[in-house]
Amino acid sequence: MNQDKYILFVDGICNLCNNLVRFVFKFDNNNNFLFAPLFGKKYQETNKIIKFPKELDTVIVYSVEENKYFIKSEAIKIILLELSYFKILGYFFFFIPIKFRDFLYDFKAKP
Repeated sequence: MNQDKYILFVDGICNLCNNLVRFVFKFDNNNNFLFAPLFGKKYQETNKIIKFPKELDTVIVYSVEENKYFIKSEAIKIILLELSYFKILGYFFFFIPIKFRDFLYDFKAKP
């Protein structure tokens, strides 16, 4: 695909997603992330390789190296682990149950 480790698929009209893109762009010193719109051309190409669930309206982090994807709080965890300044924060996600993290993600992502 490309030399990037991850593709970050986001909804272009979501304020949370737009702020996430700005945040990652600012702190991704190793250029690990490529940004693409949810359901755009890159999404369609990647969906041919790995089938995403049909009803996704959340941030998706696709790992090019591992050929797997992460959604909601797992996607945020991957992002934090890849950003040098926030790596320690990403490790805290391992101690919080995923159902609780996803509940918080959904609560924050609501319009």
